[in-house]
Amino acid sequence: MEQYWWPQPGTEHFVCDPVEVKGLAEFYNQLPTRDTSDFGSPRIYNTEGDPFTRLPADVLLMLISLFPSMSDVFSLRIASPVVANLHLGNGFWRRQLKTRMPWLWDLPEPTDSQVTDVDWRNVYHKLDWGSRPESQRKNKFHGLCNRRRIWETICPVVAEAYVDFSAKNDAWGSPEAPVLRSVVISPLIPIGSRSWAGMDREIMTLLDNYLEITTARPFLLVSWSEDRHSFHNIRVFRDESELMARKQMIRSHVVDTVPVPDDDWITGFIFRGNMASDNDGARKPNVVGLEILFAKQEPVKLGAGTADTCRFFHASENHFIVGFRCYRDDEDHSLTHMKTPGAAADERGRLLTRDRQIRWRL
Repeated sequence: MEQYWWPQPGTEHFVCDPVEVKGLAEFYNQLPTRDTSDFGSPRIYNTEGDPFTRLPADVLLMLISLFPSMSDVFSLRIASPVVANLHLGNGFWRRQLKTRMPWLWDLPEPTDSQVTDVDWRNVYHKLDWGSRPESQRKNKFHGLCNRRRIWETICPVVAEAYVDFSAKNDAWGSPEAPVLRSVVISPLIPIGSRSWAGMDREIMTLLDNYLEITTARPFLLVSWSEDRHSFHNIRVFRDESELMARKQMIRSHVVDTVPVPDDDWITGFIFRGNMASDNDGARKPNVVGLEILFAKQEPVKLGAGTADTCRFFHASENHFIVGFRCYRDDEDHSLTHMKTPGAAADERGRLLTRDRQIRWRL
């Protein structure tokens, strides 16, 4: 079935190129210049009783520059004689172009002569009205109207995730959980024999913030091949309902669920592997067993108990594991390499070993 779009009056700009705007480059190349013969004498209003008389002109200019729109500035000029008498010079209007029209990213930087010779008030009003979709003026830039529409109505919706990412990056120095702000990263250790280059990287945390250490109840979901002869993956869940939903989605693997006890914490892992031949006859390690180590309780042993090789992951001295940096195969998503971020520990009971020490070395 074919689709048609019927234009309606006022929506013509929807189909105009918002990047290569027709006529805009020509306008930039011939910016209107100031007519010094038409300055005249500005009208002066009686400012008696106006509270804004207490503020100097530079402060008033700074205040009105912070107003959301120029319409608010004009409304204040109507209400306040002091603001009405305030001279909005050429430099003021040039600055407004940068702050109030961010969609004009292609406006060239003015030359030294243009800074003083161009009528920036005129430029501002031509570009403002020329980019308003509802404007009925003949010199409207339809492509610029579309660009402004996208910038003001579409971008805020699409950019929400990026704004959140940026906020976290500014607050914590990274886009990750704040608990990762000052961690010690263990060396990258291979789980199997594949190269980590080109693998999908994923960071999973057992908690987001250090203060959650007393209340966090994370779960580990360990998946195996259907015959349980090969380890496949490990994931972290901090919500039991999310964990159960994930288990229902996994059809091709057998899974084990390991909750972190209320008064205990994970201190490390031991991956056990046997040497096996691949399709080319090469001998490579195959993970067949996993031990999850805790500060107090006995290790949780999964898969085979005996193997030819071992890979150790453990928290550094006086640190505790806060998550995993995992590298997964981009085809079968199996875990190939892993790092363990560790944060400095205090003497909270949950982080202490059975002998009340924070020394978690294997």
